[in-house]
Amino acid sequence: MWAIVAAVLVLAALIAVVLRLTKRESPQKPVRRGGPSRTVAKRSSFATSPWLPRLTILLIVLTVASLAAAFAQFRVTKTQTRTTAPIVMLVVDASKTMDSTDITPNRLAAAQDAARTFLQQLPAEFRVGLVTFAVEPAVLAQPTADHEQVLAALESPPRGNRTVIGEGLAASLDTIESTWSEEGQTDSAVILLSDGLDTPTDQVDPLDAATRARSLGLPVYTVVLGLTGTPGGANMELMSQIATTTGGSVSTASTAGELTSAYQTLGTQLSTELQIGSKAQIFVPLAILFAIAAALLVLMGSSRSRF
Repeated sequence: MWAIVAAVLVLAALIAVVLRLTKRESPQKPVRRGGPSRTVAKRSSFATSPWLPRLTILLIVLTVASLAAAFAQFRVTKTQTRTTAPIVMLVVDASKTMDSTDITPNRLAAAQDAARTFLQQLPAEFRVGLVTFAVEPAVLAQPTADHEQVLAALESPPRGNRTVIGEGLAASLDTIESTWSEEGQTDSAVILLSDGLDTPTDQVDPLDAATRARSLGLPVYTVVLGLTGTPGGANMELMSQIATTTGGSVSTASTAGELTSAYQTLGTQLSTELQIGSKAQIFVPLAILFAIAAALLVLMGSSRSRF
C-alpha cells in the first residue's frame, strides 16, 4: 500500500511541474518589424516542441491508468483475503522414537514447543493444517486460521512403532488438494519433521510423494530431528531428496534450541514467500516507472528552455 501512496505523491508533484513548465514563458523581447515595436513572448522549448509535451502527457495518462488498476486489484485482494489465505501443512513424526530424551524434555515435546514458535511467526490469516504419522497417517487438523486448534491437536497424536513418511506426506497433499477443490487454489507449502528412518510400505514411497508435491507446485521443507548417520537415526539423504525434489529446503536439529530456531526461520521465510499475492504489485512499479520517465522528459524540456 505504501508504494501506491508513493506513486500518487510522485504523480501529483509531476503534474504540478508539468503545468508550470508548459505555461512558463521567457522574458519578453522587443521585436521591430517596420512599425511600432511590440513584444513577442518566446515560449520555452518544452512548450513548443511537437513531441515532448505530448509524450509527457501520454506517460502521465499511463501512470494514472496503472494506479487505477493497482487500486482496483488491492480492493479485490482485500475482499478475497478469507478465501485465498495461504496454507501451511505441518507433518509431524509421532513414532515412539519421539519419546527419546536426547532433546530436552523429549523430542515430541520439543517439536510441540517449536510448532508454537513457528505459528507465532506466521500472519494470523495463514491457514495451518496438521498431519501426524506413525503406524499410519492421521489428519488431526484441517487447514484453519485458528492456530490454537492446531496446537491442541498436536498435544496427543496417535503413536506407534513405525515411521510412514511417504504416507504422512501424501495425506498432507490430499488435504491441500481437497481444500483447493472446495475453496480455490492458493499458495501452499508443507513442513515435514521426522527423527527416524522411513518404514517401507506398499502404500506410498516418500520420493513418489515428493514428485507429486512438485507436480502440484508445493515445496516441502524438511526438518531432521536428532542424530543422523547412526543406526536408527534419521535418514538425512531421504529428507534432503524430498526437499530438493520439491524446491524446499532441509534443516537439522539436535537440540531443542536448534529445533525452535529452525521452525522460527521457516515461519519467517514462509510469511514472506506465501504472503497473499496481489496484481497491484505489478501495476505499482509500472506507475512509478511511467512517472519517472515523464519527470525526465520534463527535466529535458526545462534544461532546453534555458538555452
